Amino acid sequence: MSGQVRSGQVRSGQGHILLVALCGNYNIGNRVQHYALQEVIKNLGFEVDNLFHFDEIYPKKLTVAQRVKKIIKYMLASLGIKKFKLSLISERNFLDRTEIFNEFNDKYINNKIPVDINKIINSDSVQYNNNNYNFVVTGSDQIWSPLYSGKKMLQYFLLEFVEPNKRVNYAPSFGVTKISDERYNEYKEGLSGFKKLSCREQSGCDLMREQFNLNSELVLDPTLLLNPEQWRKISRKPNFKIPEKYILVYSLDKLSDHYKNLLEKFAAGREIINIHDPSDLEHFLTGPQEFIYLIDHADGIFTDSFHGTAFSINFNKNFIVLGKEKNHGRNFMFDRMNTILTRLNLSDRAEAGKNFPPNEINYNDVNQKLNLMRESSLKYLRECLNVK
Repeated sequence: MSGQVRSGQVRSGQGHILLVALCGNYNIGNRVQHYALQEVIKNLGFEVDNLFHFDEIYPKKLTVAQRVKKIIKYMLASLGIKKFKLSLISERNFLDRTEIFNEFNDKYINNKIPVDINKIINSDSVQYNNNNYNFVVTGSDQIWSPLYSGKKMLQYFLLEFVEPNKRVNYAPSFGVTKISDERYNEYKEGLSGFKKLSCREQSGCDLMREQFNLNSELVLDPTLLLNPEQWRKISRKPNFKIPEKYILVYSLDKLSDHYKNLLEKFAAGREIINIHDPSDLEHFLTGPQEFIYLIDHADGIFTDSFHGTAFSINFNKNFIVLGKEKNHGRNFMFDRMNTILTRLNLSDRAEAGKNFPPNEINYNDVNQKLNLMRESSLKYLRECLNVK
């Protein structure tokens, strides 16, 4: 497919939307935000198609050197060498986990359309004219991050292959507080192609204003636009045994000794389920549906993940946010958690040891603020999609 995306015709209701989101087959956060934005748009009366770029559907072929290395690893493992046996077990675990995510995509992400970014974004014609869609929406997560997006990937997520009057963005993130001079023009041109702009973090809104003189609206991550009952509809109990009382650990980085000590205090004798430790062969096989169930039934959550934070808030859970520690691997990502915590007056959740454990959360106050933020965020999306 080159320069054009296939689809059906505009249908009943409000019309037909093409959604361009991150489509990772292993990351809980991008799966739940993708599903959430799809469902929110459907709830506004639209039918939704989803672009999946090829790398996320078809695994890359191994090189000859990689195949040889794999064969050697299997031979050494068969000889009983522990290091290689554990490596193969871990590899198998990742493959099994990927299958869980593929199952989620097949079941809950509608009308997946494979696309080759190298063909849809090309030097001859960056735009295409497609009358089958009312709008093309991009979001959420770190789709505009210079840390992950090369030039073509950035053009893809800035919707430069779409005619300008159909480009809509919802809750994208930059993942940085400043765009380098080398990439300034790429961003300036792409951002200027939208009539309205939004961002998930305050730092992103500040970046657009200070570097590009562009106004943007601070909106909620799409996962917070769905309420707990809507999430429970797709929740699924994991296959492994669930303790009656447990603390859920969802840390994308290894826990420091400091955080391990805090976790012991926070758990206070309760069992711990860590779902992002590849060496934990049982709990690592947790997909998006199981993640929702475990959040819903946990006594508390211990996390350095934005979506771990967002779901803890949405399900009114006691939780601790990691990341303020200077030597914590995800410290540079803390801003996204800080934005939502500050807006909901929950900054004490991230004190990393000060006044630990923090006070009980007044969720009556939190839920009132969250509902107002939902209304404001949905208002932005309705305006972009011309929904009355």
